[in-house]
Amino acid sequence: MSITLRYNLVAQTAADGGEIQAQCDANGNLKVTSGASGATADQVQGNVAAAATDAGNPVKVGGIYSLTLPTLTNGQRGNWQLTAKGAGIVTPYTAAGVEIAPALAAQLPASIGPKTAALSLSTVPAGLPYETVAASSTAQVMGGAGAIGDILHYVNVQPTSTSPGVVTILDNAIEVQAWPGGTVGADLKPFLIVVGAPSVSGPWKITTGANVKVTAYGVFTA
Repeated sequence: MSITLRYNLVAQTAADGGEIQAQCDANGNLKVTSGASGATADQVQGNVAAAATDAGNPVKVGGIYSLTLPTLTNGQRGNWQLTAKGAGIVTPYTAAGVEIAPALAAQLPASIGPKTAALSLSTVPAGLPYETVAASSTAQVMGGAGAIGDILHYVNVQPTSTSPGVVTILDNAIEVQAWPGGTVGADLKPFLIVVGAPSVSGPWKITTGANVKVTAYGVFTA
């Protein structure tokens, strides 16, 4: 069975209840009219222009700007939401259906300033690890294995007699700082050597002479 189409140079009109044969163009292609919703009857358009006040029901591609975002209930249809600049609003969710932004915000500190390890987002622990170096140690590696990029914050030097030996801080084989030792007061007060830098050659190492021990604070590769 075939369908016969009719080509008319001038489009036909029909009265209420009348019949008109299906129309084709001069090449025999079926003519379909989508309706007069736009500038011409052959265009499919929305009924509201861009940047105009919204009207009608969804099935639109432009979206809508809402000063207050709507709250939908299960099964409701919604408009695609836009910012005041016309950008589409996209809210990422996890595979389990959890909105990511609030979950991430919940992990942020409530204020700026020093935090405990549990509340810190820093990759450096809020409380620094430490390693002790006994007297008369030679090039002891900080952190066990140690590696380039390890950070040595500072070294606490503790003389154990009034004639302590030298303390040498090494970036692998490179001498970075050295305390020559010698004579100290009878109170044997400890003091700090501040480094505050990552290693560039290898693991941090510390050599101590007689009668002096140190504690190194930093982030070291185990």
